[in-house]
Amino acid sequence: MNIKLKLIIFVSLLVAVIVGIYDYIFYLRDCYTYDIDDAWEVYVNDEYIGTSDNDDVVTDLNLSVNKGSILTMQTVLPDVSRELYHPAIILKSRYCAYLVYLDDVLIESYEIDKYENDKYIGDNRNIISLPKEWRGKTLKIVAYPAEDDLSSIILDTKLGDYVDLERDIFHKYANVVVMGAFLIVFGLLFMIISVVFVLILKIKEMLLHAYASILLILSGILIHTYYCVNFLFMSGEHGAVLYYVCLYLSVSVCFVIARKSAKAMGKWYYMVEIFCDVTIALFILLHFAGILHINKSYNMFMITPVLCFVTVVCNYIELTRRKKNTEYIKIQYAGLLLYGTFMIFAMFLLNAYNNHLLGHGIFVERLCDNILIFGPMLYAFCQLYNYFVNITNSFSKVAEYNSLQRVAYEDALTELPNRAFMDKKLNEYEKSGNDYCIISIDINGLKDVNDKFGHAAGDKLISGFAKELKSVFEDVGTPARIGGDEFMVVLGNDKVKEIRRLLTDLDLILEYKNTVNEDPWDYYAAAGFAFRKETESLHETYLLADKRMYENKRRMKREIEENENDNQFNFDAFLESEDNN
Repeated sequence: MNIKLKLIIFVSLLVAVIVGIYDYIFYLRDCYTYDIDDAWEVYVNDEYIGTSDNDDVVTDLNLSVNKGSILTMQTVLPDVSRELYHPAIILKSRYCAYLVYLDDVLIESYEIDKYENDKYIGDNRNIISLPKEWRGKTLKIVAYPAEDDLSSIILDTKLGDYVDLERDIFHKYANVVVMGAFLIVFGLLFMIISVVFVLILKIKEMLLHAYASILLILSGILIHTYYCVNFLFMSGEHGAVLYYVCLYLSVSVCFVIARKSAKAMGKWYYMVEIFCDVTIALFILLHFAGILHINKSYNMFMITPVLCFVTVVCNYIELTRRKKNTEYIKIQYAGLLLYGTFMIFAMFLLNAYNNHLLGHGIFVERLCDNILIFGPMLYAFCQLYNYFVNITNSFSKVAEYNSLQRVAYEDALTELPNRAFMDKKLNEYEKSGNDYCIISIDINGLKDVNDKFGHAAGDKLISGFAKELKSVFEDVGTPARIGGDEFMVVLGNDKVKEIRRLLTDLDLILEYKNTVNEDPWDYYAAAGFAFRKETESLHETYLLADKRMYENKRRMKREIEENENDNQFNFDAFLESEDNN
């Protein structure tokens, strides 16, 4: 089964699980909510305007409501047959503060202080608890618009149990809730994986996926805040501001992704990117400085995503013309272009919908509910595919690099570091400025073993000694084979006091190996060591350690010869003793 088929099966199962969980949670029982859309009496600045059968009275009565006006709307709450254990109403407000009364008793106040201090007030969805005795009472909403020329002020008012009202929102915007959450969680996981690959595995290509993760997270937050499904844990002001900030920053991230995907074609790309980034930063700073509300910069902001889209298209055409498009770049740019196409279309469509230029039919409503989701979801799947392509290539490169590194820095026979690696290691110690120790070690008798038993036996002697050397020094220093029968160990400053004990341990291990060794040779080695502080340079330290090793080697050879002479049979003395007898 190939990787693409496995990926399709995995995604299908994941979607099935998500849908199953959604069905279980949200459709476990019915929601009982009741629209409050009958006989709203409407007043503007205490002047009676008329009656509306729609809670969106501004649209229904074609009102002109500006900042400084006071819109009052009231109706008698519907008498429902079902018992409400925790009665409440829910409403959505757009750019206004408001007071809610029940029979002239204040039950809710929203953002009045901000309105009086000319602070920004965004979209919000709010659930307001009602007293137990609510039936037959008059609900009055007094709204204070914080912006001019608002097309809607109060929307989607409903009556029901508190829990049912919450569930009703998640029912209505189930796709928004699930897909927005998916983008945020997927983006966070994707971000963690990308950072791990960049910082730990040193795969720099994965840095691009980290930027893609940021775009997915911004898109998920943008979707939730636009539809105000975040109202349970975030105020209207923060949600509305976060929507615009995420929307604005997504353009800057798209520029970065396009630039990181392939080399930009000329200075014009950077000039357009800098212009858009500065414009976006300026709009955000002006809002937080209290100079210009962020929603007022929206129409001017729409220039930047269009410029970004055109720039990405031109860059892609230029790359295609120069035949520099790899599969990875094609997928990345395809994802960006799909994302940009749907998002720009969604922005214009939603703006027209909110200003009642498209009507409010069920088809238009469903289209607007889903259009904002398509682009980010398509981009997420492009990233998932690209991730598998990139990670496969990256692992191949890492494996190839490790293989070449082993060839360059590892001795094939003993699997110990070689001379090239030790030169690199010694230079690192030298640059640190700390004291260190070089141990020079030479196997005794290798030439005799090669001459008597062949080079295969000599290799066995070398590899057997290397195994014991590694067991003693691997945890405290760096053992290496630097050529033939020559070995070296480097110890850091914190281990230099243990040198004599470690060399004694090596001798004891070799003595024990000789007692159980079935080969017709024994394992002996001579060693000498020197400290960096004893000499003027790294080279002199190595020569001093090598000199001491050879002195020790000559001493060991003399001791062996003397021992052999002492044990040698004296034939002349034997004959003389026989004659005397």
